[in-house]
Amino acid sequence: MGGKAIVSGGTMALNAPENMSISRAVVAPMVILTFQFFVLTAFSLMGGSIEQVIQIGSKLMVGLVFVYAFPVIWRNNGSKLFGTYLLTSIVFLFHYLVFPANRIYMNEILFPLFFMCLPSFVYSSTIDNWAILKEVMEKAALCVFMMGLVLTILVFSGRVPFGAYSMAFSYYMLLPAIIYTNRAFDCASFRNLLFAFIASFIVLALGARGPLMCLAIFALLKLVKPEKAPTPRGVIGYLVLLTIGFFSILFFEEILLSLSSFLSKFGIRSRSIALLLRPDINLSGRDSLFRVVVEELMKSPIIGLGLAGDRPLIGGYVHNFFLEVLSHFGVIVGLIVLIIFSFRCLWGLLRAKQLNYELLIIWFSMGFMPLMVSGSYLISLNFWVFLGLLLGLPSKSPLEEVLCEQ
Repeated sequence: MGGKAIVSGGTMALNAPENMSISRAVVAPMVILTFQFFVLTAFSLMGGSIEQVIQIGSKLMVGLVFVYAFPVIWRNNGSKLFGTYLLTSIVFLFHYLVFPANRIYMNEILFPLFFMCLPSFVYSSTIDNWAILKEVMEKAALCVFMMGLVLTILVFSGRVPFGAYSMAFSYYMLLPAIIYTNRAFDCASFRNLLFAFIASFIVLALGARGPLMCLAIFALLKLVKPEKAPTPRGVIGYLVLLTIGFFSILFFEEILLSLSSFLSKFGIRSRSIALLLRPDINLSGRDSLFRVVVEELMKSPIIGLGLAGDRPLIGGYVHNFFLEVLSHFGVIVGLIVLIIFSFRCLWGLLRAKQLNYELLIIWFSMGFMPLMVSGSYLISLNFWVFLGLLLGLPSKSPLEEVLCEQ
């Protein structure tokens, strides 16, 4: 058949250049934001007058990437784009009118939600060649890895002041940590193992604990559903990583103490290591935030606190996806949203084929899992990318598959 094939939902299949353009738009923000952090930190521009200029420049760069791919989206998925913005605008306006105390905080999320997160959702849901997306992600991971490595060398050499830790930097480095861990599972090359180790070490030494949890979740999900017919090198990769994991658990405390001693020689005190060595579970004050939000939610369980309603109470977000959704929409609507989301996640992961499953668990680990301990779904680009991929998961009927092959 001539022209483009029809895929599920009545949309038209994209060609390779179109998939490449959209995939770059989806992944570019991670590279641009990492570059922004690299420049601000390497040249000690944090807190200076130039910081805001660089941040605005980064947003403009992200915007240009989105604009470049926009014609493809409009031609192929214009109805979803319109419907997404219409529904979100209605919900946002309703909460803006009903919860006036939240308006100052809703104003703050307006730009990231409508101009960063929603485009990421629609663009990612439009991609139908996930192999191209994976290729773009691996190139982005290398860029982020190189910037992170250079910055780490500058910090260890004492040329750049860094502070106790950086949560943002550790989540940027989560991309290469996961990508190269995934590659190490599939092919146990020295390069993949080395890059996975270095990226993970950077997260542990200079970052927060959250990304380590996300990396561990990814590894578990990868083990649950390995390749159907792993190559000999893939088998070796699994054995090597399982051996490393086994001895890491067995000598967990000794390894952390050795790493702490090593880092102290460079004047670095890893906050993550210090917290992991504590005998008790430390939630960094999040338990008190949970308590405040739950108590306030119980006063208005039906309508909840409204969008961004946790912000006026605690001066920031509640650091837990489930509690945030319940507080924003109330117990009834919130539970319905969470049940649908959870079912869709489980259904998508169970039915996804190998490549789709691989990318889903990568974005699940980078987009959803961080929201269990940090961040907010209202401003998290990676979460909306995961949601877009989840809802855009290919589901062709036998007839459609035949048509696509013609």
